[in-house]
Amino acid sequence: MVDQSGGQKLIISERKGFTFFQFEQLLLPRLDHLVTNRFFPFDLTQLEGKNKLAEILNTDEIIFPRQVHGSNLRLVDRASLSWGRGANFFADGLLTAEKRLYLGILVADCFPLLFFDPEKQALSVVHAGWRGIWQGIHLKTLGKMQLFFGSTPSSLIVGIGPGIGKCCFEVRQEVKEYFEQVPARANYIFPVSQNQWKVDLPGILVRELVEAGVRRGQIEIFPACTSCHTQTFYSFRKEGPKAKRFALVAALQ
Repeated sequence: MVDQSGGQKLIISERKGFTFFQFEQLLLPRLDHLVTNRFFPFDLTQLEGKNKLAEILNTDEIIFPRQVHGSNLRLVDRASLSWGRGANFFADGLLTAEKRLYLGILVADCFPLLFFDPEKQALSVVHAGWRGIWQGIHLKTLGKMQLFFGSTPSSLIVGIGPGIGKCCFEVRQEVKEYFEQVPARANYIFPVSQNQWKVDLPGILVRELVEAGVRRGQIEIFPACTSCHTQTFYSFRKEGPKAKRFALVAALQ
């Protein structure tokens, strides 16, 4: 069990000799999920790596989108498997009510989000980079879950996986001004120098999800910064283009 600041935890689990993380609040009979890390020795940006992960999960039914750092969300079902594993469609979030259909997203500093509705039996996995957060992909996910499944925010359990923390996410004025377009977000921007600021992305995620009706006690956040903990996670900002990706995958059971 990994216990970080604030009492937040990710549970360490093992499958077929590989170590993964899981959200404590999302260890539920009707949901399977895991977060990979850099000890998984296969490149998940390649089809071979995705196939190996599917083998470990004992499934042929796994979908990865082609992520574009936006806020587009796609409802998927088994017919969507014909698109291939991320070969033919673009999205930064997937939603489904299909059982045993695994959804996956890849990250390296961006935040992997998992939304689960135990009442309606529906889930969403989301790739939330700074552009997606600025565009409100987390709030759009709430709207899509209500539209497609009848979910209410108060019924959801949300996992916010490892991403870049406010300690390391430095931006220049252009990005700062993007976030300042929503006045309340200014509380999560901190000056570093005359031309640089730090932005607390997980702080924005939590505040806006709670304001939208998600219960704070049903949001689990893993506070370890990916840029600070490259011994465990990949970080594009720290490692540059050579950085690989880790994954969040989940399926209804």
